[in-house]
This record gives sequence, structure tokens and C-alpha cells, in this order.
Amino acid sequence: MPACEVTGIEDTDPDTVNFMKQFLEKRLRRVVIPVKNTVAFAGNRIAFVLFSRITSLAANSALR
Repeated sequence: MPACEVTGIEDTDPDTVNFMKQFLEKRLRRVVIPVKNTVAFAGNRIAFVLFSRITSLAANSALR
């Protein structure tokens, strides 16, 4: 799934964010994930969960 996170700051015109969302979805065929302008957007949050699980699985398999 080619995902793309979209955010703005408090001064960003909502029409600009909406235009980018539509452009990414329709023209570039991306799955748009609206996120708040904070550290560790959605992709990073998902990645950290996956890395944690992979590390746990690797550690458990090394003990066998």
C-alpha cells in the first residue's frame, strides 16, 4: 500500500491540505493518512510497533 501522510500547521489554509489530499489520491494513487503535526507520524508509529515485535521474535528464536 503506497501510503502518504498529510499534515499542515496552524497557518496552513485547509483548502491547500484538501487539494494535496485529492491530488495524492487521484493523480498519484496514494492512500492518504491525515496526521497531526507532531513527532513520529503514523508511519513511524507503525514501524516502531513492527520493529519491537520483530526484535521480540528474533530474541525468542535465538533462545531455542
